[in-house]
Amino acid sequence: MNKKVINIIVGVFIVCLAGGGAYYFYKKSVSAKSLTNNRYYAVAAKKSNIDVTVSGTGTVGAAQTKDVVANNTGTIENLNVNVGDTVTSGQTIAYVGSDTINQQVNKENLAVQQDQLAVNSAKVDADKQKAELTLESDQSALQSAQDQQNAMTLTAPIGGLVVAKNNNNGDTAQQGKALITIADTSSLKVNLSVDELDISKVQVGQKADIKFDAISGKTYSGTVQTISQLGTTTNNVTTYSVVVNVDNADSAIKLGMNANVNIKVTSKQNALVIPVEALVERNGNKYVRVQSSNGSKADSQESYNKSSSRSENSGSRTNMAGNLVQVQTGLENENYVEITSGINEGQKVMIQLPQTTSTNSQNSRGGFGSMGGFGGMSGGRQSQGGNKSSNK
Repeated sequence: MNKKVINIIVGVFIVCLAGGGAYYFYKKSVSAKSLTNNRYYAVAAKKSNIDVTVSGTGTVGAAQTKDVVANNTGTIENLNVNVGDTVTSGQTIAYVGSDTINQQVNKENLAVQQDQLAVNSAKVDADKQKAELTLESDQSALQSAQDQQNAMTLTAPIGGLVVAKNNNNGDTAQQGKALITIADTSSLKVNLSVDELDISKVQVGQKADIKFDAISGKTYSGTVQTISQLGTTTNNVTTYSVVVNVDNADSAIKLGMNANVNIKVTSKQNALVIPVEALVERNGNKYVRVQSSNGSKADSQESYNKSSSRSENSGSRTNMAGNLVQVQTGLENENYVEITSGINEGQKVMIQLPQTTSTNSQNSRGGFGSMGGFGGMSGGRQSQGGNKSSNK
């Protein structure tokens, strides 16, 4: 190999080495700047109640509905109620006239009268007994015809709101067909759909919070009444029907209103909780940043670099925002997580503020509600790499 070629190879190597070194120091400078500029705020771990809920949406319906059904075929008369009217139990709703039934009543009534005359005029006991048997049979037929005649007058089986009207005066009613439908609005329910991934958590008797789109500023209480065992699949999404009674319904709730329901599937009183944004997940473990004892909210870059070389299995490690302490968690909802070990009540944990630099690798996933003492600053659970673990 001649000297010229060797010089070219050496030159290329030197250029690559210089470029690589420059790139390394550039990245280190950018990383240090990004880490130094991270901003955090502190919240104290505190005791509070925590609920794990299953959510669903649905519409308001009456707990009980009844149809007013024609007992015979005939012409509708005196049907003077309309949709939206309120009726009372036993109130006369309509009359379904039938000439056939009326004629049958007259026929049986005449037969009874004739039978009575035969009984009265009988001279012999045998004739009298025979006439009495005929009278008894015709009286039974008359009673049956009169019952049918009385049933032509329709009454409300329950009190409530007329929610459907299928006929008007002069129409021909068909036996067994509903003229109107009445809903008992004194007891209301919400028919909602629950995702198949959550339905196994729902049980009859669980309590629920109910909010209506049309009623602002008020939350109603409810109780799970029934759970369907047959799912409905739409666009490859399967849901199950759940019925929740509205325990404290009032006149503000109307049939058909849209409702948002949170069923309390698990809860714990006086649990030690922190916002979920304070939880850091790394390599399957969970940590929180505990504020340094001197109150500092950020350690030096050198301290951070030293900490990164420690064992992943250590109980705590120094971070730029205090000590990264491993914790165990219990119940968790979209806003809060229960801490079962690792920190104590009153200890302040750090939550990273949203970053504007593209060099930051941590994620945010929205705000964390308004539990007393935690404020309302937005943020998200912080991920330090590795797989996330539920560890509940």
